[in-house]
Amino acid sequence: MPSITDQQLSSFESAIFLEQFAGIRRGLEKEGLRVNLNGEISQKNHPIALGSALTHPHITTDYSEALLEFITPALTSPKEVSDFLYNIHAFTQQKLDDELIWGCSMPCHIAKELDIRIAEYGSSNIGQLKHVYRHGLWHRYGRLMQSIAGIHYNYSMPESFWSHYHQLMKSPLTEQEFRSERYFGLIRNFKRFSWLLIYLFGASPAIAASFVEDRQNKLSQGIKDSLYAPQGTSLRMSDLGYQNSAQSSLTICYNSLDNYINTLSHAVKTPHEAYQQIGIHKNDQFMQLNTNLLQIENEFYSDIRPKRTATGDEKPLQALSNRGVEYIEVRCLDINPFKTTGIDHQQICFMDTFLTFCLLADSPEVDPQECQRLAQNLVGMAYEGANPEKEILLEGRPCTIGSEGQHVFKQMLKVAKLLDQSQNTQIYTDSVKHYEAMLGNPELLPSQQQIQYMQRNNMSFQEFSLDISKKNADELNAYMLESTFVADLEHTNQKSLQNQESLEKQEKISFFNYLESFSK
Repeated sequence: MPSITDQQLSSFESAIFLEQFAGIRRGLEKEGLRVNLNGEISQKNHPIALGSALTHPHITTDYSEALLEFITPALTSPKEVSDFLYNIHAFTQQKLDDELIWGCSMPCHIAKELDIRIAEYGSSNIGQLKHVYRHGLWHRYGRLMQSIAGIHYNYSMPESFWSHYHQLMKSPLTEQEFRSERYFGLIRNFKRFSWLLIYLFGASPAIAASFVEDRQNKLSQGIKDSLYAPQGTSLRMSDLGYQNSAQSSLTICYNSLDNYINTLSHAVKTPHEAYQQIGIHKNDQFMQLNTNLLQIENEFYSDIRPKRTATGDEKPLQALSNRGVEYIEVRCLDINPFKTTGIDHQQICFMDTFLTFCLLADSPEVDPQECQRLAQNLVGMAYEGANPEKEILLEGRPCTIGSEGQHVFKQMLKVAKLLDQSQNTQIYTDSVKHYEAMLGNPELLPSQQQIQYMQRNNMSFQEFSLDISKKNADELNAYMLESTFVADLEHTNQKSLQNQESLEKQEKISFFNYLESFSK
């Protein structure tokens, strides 16, 4: 399995590299449903007190009008990121009128799919584009799947790191090509080891029965109207969550940037028969942006993505093609219901260590057969991952979570010491050791803690989640925010509303023409 040798590590212990590791940047995108005090999905508009969901840099919405999304800046301190997310949560909760932020990844009981309102972004062309795209998601996959919430983890090394690393490796590639190649190596290793994240951080072992409706499932009957997987970790990452059979034809094993760009470019230009039957425009309403396999690149469901910030009218794949990979977006993290914001400082330190290990370790290319096995590992982990004797397939051989986990943790401890040395701390080593203790003790996992909590208190999933959400709200409402943070955010809110109004006043092209131009 991929690893880091002591000789490789010694190369990174120089002062010049330690300075780079201290500059790791991470940012969070955290979703959460707005619900009323009875635990029903909100039917209210996105609160104007939170600014414009279209143009606000930190508080927006995802698929649903009720699905809040909090976005932190990319910061070089794990604590600063954690604190910023907490402050955004507190500010928002204190602005909500008799509403709560749902504390779990899987949604509340939803009686009717149409109770999930599709997000609105105003009358500007970009606002309409975002709304129509979400209409397309509804017609393609249903609204229920779009009510799931999670945490996206954005990670990058500082720009200055790459010139030193490029020189160290004596690569014949340009620095931009080298950076993209190494980020794709990180992604391949992530795919090999992401089962460990599902084991440690999966926190959605139960659902409200309304979520599956009449669909067949592998779940057991829980308390009252709950269904659950007794040794499950993350139903959000199972075939009940973000899975899509139409995208199964997209074989992306992340062996190169060119393969990734070409495969997704083909998908956003190739009509799909089932989507052609839906059509684009019916009864004076747009059904979707187009009839292609993917309306836009972001429709591709994956647990990790290479990213590059687009500028001007660039599309995401154009930005990647023009300037290479800038950062990595991890998309497989559940909201931990036992953490007020769904994630804490300790988990952030672990994620930094895990992703840095994936970056620095050797990373052979993955063939299609291995790619398929790795995908199967994730589904198996979602349903049975809390069993440390659960077997996964790595390089074609079966091994247990416990035995293979020890190998990964041994490697990660080396990297944790390196990161601690770069910042004169112990936080990374402490984090790795904390989670290593969970390898042989699944009762410590958030997924199993949730099941135990529900059973101990005779609670359904709905009752458990509402109880947790109310406790979080009480804590956040009682928190005294710093006046400077509040003032800055209030200013950002007003600015975002002004920016949306300005966009809507400037429009000179019809949405029909705008969409036609966008689709070229």
